[in-house]
Amino acid sequence: MRILLDKSLSNIEAAEFLHQEEFYAPSVHCSYYSCIQLMRHLIFNKYGIEETEFDVRPEVQANGSHNFLISYLRDKIDNPINGRSFSDNLRRLKIYRINADYKQMNVLKDDSTTSISLAKATRTILSNIN
Repeated sequence: MRILLDKSLSNIEAAEFLHQEEFYAPSVHCSYYSCIQLMRHLIFNKYGIEETEFDVRPEVQANGSHNFLISYLRDKIDNPINGRSFSDNLRRLKIYRINADYKQMNVLKDDSTTSISLAKATRTILSNIN
């Protein structure tokens, strides 16, 4: 099924649109979730983990679904440089997303620009996982 893949594509497009319209906090949010949705798509469709079993897995319960996705897919990346970039990009994106969604701080144009760049780089790495 392509539903999560389509949502992921919509979110990266929304991030760019929101950035152009100077809605920087929602742009950051969409950048981050475009990656999360793509990772969920891969887990369910490429690696055969059932969506119904995903949330009840002990490692998801213990570490959270986003951390599980990052860890699981990091192990699937053959190139160590790409693996480190993947982990670092998502760590940084998560910080930007938390700041955008929860912190009493302004989200600036540079934050949005960086988030979009990190998301696009991460999506490229994910598209090349074997």
